[in-house]
Amino acid sequence: MPFGNVLQVPPMPGLNNWCLQTVSQNQLGDRVGYQPRGKGVGGSSLINGMIYLRGRSQDYDSWQQSGCEGWGWDSVAPIFEGLEGRLQTDDAREGRLAISSGLSNSEGDKLFFKAARECGIPSFENGQELDETGAFPFEFAQFSAGSKLGQRCSSASAFLDHLPREKHPKVFLETHVDRLILEDGRAVGAYCRHGGEEFQLRANVQVVLSAGAFGTPAILQRSGLGPGPLLNSIGIETKCNLPGVGTNLQDHLQCGLHYRCNDTRFIGLNVGGVFELAKALASWRKTGRGWGSSTFTQSGGYLRSSEEKSLPDLQLHFFSGIVQDHGRKLHMSRGYSAHVYVLDPESRGTVNISCADPFVPPTIDPQYLTNPTDLRRTQLGLKKLQQILNAAPFQELEPKAIADINGLNDEQIEDFIRQNADTAYHPVGTCRMGGDDAPVDPVLRLRGVEGLRVADASIMPSIVGANTNAASIMIGIRAAQFILSEM
Repeated sequence: MPFGNVLQVPPMPGLNNWCLQTVSQNQLGDRVGYQPRGKGVGGSSLINGMIYLRGRSQDYDSWQQSGCEGWGWDSVAPIFEGLEGRLQTDDAREGRLAISSGLSNSEGDKLFFKAARECGIPSFENGQELDETGAFPFEFAQFSAGSKLGQRCSSASAFLDHLPREKHPKVFLETHVDRLILEDGRAVGAYCRHGGEEFQLRANVQVVLSAGAFGTPAILQRSGLGPGPLLNSIGIETKCNLPGVGTNLQDHLQCGLHYRCNDTRFIGLNVGGVFELAKALASWRKTGRGWGSSTFTQSGGYLRSSEEKSLPDLQLHFFSGIVQDHGRKLHMSRGYSAHVYVLDPESRGTVNISCADPFVPPTIDPQYLTNPTDLRRTQLGLKKLQQILNAAPFQELEPKAIADINGLNDEQIEDFIRQNADTAYHPVGTCRMGGDDAPVDPVLRLRGVEGLRVADASIMPSIVGANTNAASIMIGIRAAQFILSEM
């Protein structure tokens, strides 16, 4: 159930969440950031907001221009089109990933679109291939027909569940990958841990590492594949000196505005709201529709931080409930929130292991806002978002601010960002592909090691201007194409 992702946020059980953290961030008031990552078959698609956005065409063209031959928009667009399956629109496709335009028709989102139009921001039917300013309803990785109507379509649901038993790959549950097995400069398998015991998995053809922007560099470094000085400092023999493994970490840093209001178009934890939620969850079990099918962010948009920008460089998310501090700050009232983040941040961070123990999480240091350009554009984005939320459609609700920037000067807005901003859950880039100085080549082979490919968000040379789930799935399909072409 999509709404079930609220149970993955601490202090809830979080059974499918690694609940990682950053080191304290100097530019965020020395706060420690929250970094959720999916734990289970399907990775973070098990717990994400399900938003499906391909990104801007220029995002991929810039990859190609940076040395990633074959990754321009003209090359990747057919992959997106082939993986998408839409069953309720005129743009119907046969792809494995079920795409829905949303099964919860929130009246609150209509207020968002109306307020945006009053601020001169046009509305569009969706944001796919949208390279201009506008507000639009999101599409979701979600089943929109059949027996799974209303359910989350994780990567596992899309690409594994339909396989007959005899063709299904063997999956090892509750199993931790420690490090790769390297023999004569070739990756031939992995050392794994299960129930306190170590065992080996051996590869017949090649190894594909797909552990994400945090897990992939950690596994490579434990295997002796990474920056030599780092590995030597913690007693790991350097098998191949790859300085780029664990660098180039990029993430979208979001900052939100939050309001209480007494309007039944929005959900809340007051008595009436809880009763409505209980009814909605029961209804979802029968129909697959309503609030139970939602992660409470149904719409958003693209904006430019300034007229000098040729492309939108800000993304908005609108929530039909109060979502503050990742939902960890609960409010016993109805209300709404809206978040903004810079699509192409300039700040770069690192992911490095601190020891050889595979059960010790890596040290995650996004170095948010270390490039002052990111702070300035976030500030401009908040001002534009506040303008929308100050428009008549919202003011007619007589909202009470929990956190906003009305009346604050620029210096105070900067402080507001430092005290409130945190991840939008899109870490990428820690094992980037590119030219000879990149750890991974344009066909996703790790340089310096034979028989090893990387296929996840860590290979992105620069972050896409959108939620990253769609691009990550596309990368997986691209890896499969490269492997099959060699067989």
